[in-house]
Amino acid sequence: MHVRQSPQVEVFRGHWEECLKHLDTRITVKAPRGLPGAAQARKPLADFCGVKIPSVTRWFSGAILPNGTQLIKLLCYLDLMGYKVIELERMQPGRRGFAELIGFGLLSIEQAAELIGYANTATLYQVLHGRQNSDEEKDQKMWDIWKEKSRELELRKAEARKQNGSESLPVVDQGAEKSSPVLATSGRISRHTAAIIVAVGLQSLLEEDLFEDFSENDCAELRQTAYKLLGLLMKFSGLGSWLATLPGKGGG
Repeated sequence: MHVRQSPQVEVFRGHWEECLKHLDTRITVKAPRGLPGAAQARKPLADFCGVKIPSVTRWFSGAILPNGTQLIKLLCYLDLMGYKVIELERMQPGRRGFAELIGFGLLSIEQAAELIGYANTATLYQVLHGRQNSDEEKDQKMWDIWKEKSRELELRKAEARKQNGSESLPVVDQGAEKSSPVLATSGRISRHTAAIIVAVGLQSLLEEDLFEDFSENDCAELRQTAYKLLGLLMKFSGLGSWLATLPGKGGG
């Protein structure tokens, strides 16, 4: 049986870190951090990559970055969501197909390394990411294994597309996205909404014990901005008071 694929719309083109940032923007527009549904919106990526939601949040913030199998899975997920990831596009076809077998869970990295004849998984990672050359025999093995499992791979991709439809996320303009992380399909969102998103995001950041490892130099720099921070605190205090007056939960 041949699996028919609908044409994939290109959402964004760039290196994987740029694509990840763009995906973060789309998810944040749909479900801002700290608001109901934010964690659920990040769960599909976490499930696909086999990590917890907080790990995805740290990827988006740049606090940590994925590596190893997690990175391979992330590349496959981005491609699944309509991204043209330069690192994937530049892979030789056989290597890319073999990487997708790992990314979509048809082979573990340990099985993959053993099948190709690598003594350790680190060497296979280096080869797949183009940081180390491979001989023709190993490249041919990757091609043969990929072709042998290609039908199963396409079925796995088709199922993953049903579960992770890119159309469920808003489209973000590629040029404008670089200057503002709070853009929706119809253009800029209101200043009021943007302010609330920024405030909620700041709250989430501060809740992660941001200041517990501050050095003496960090504290000195912070003192220089104390008045600005106090002014910002007063603005947020005023915003909170205004929100408390709104009808519904938390309001009158």
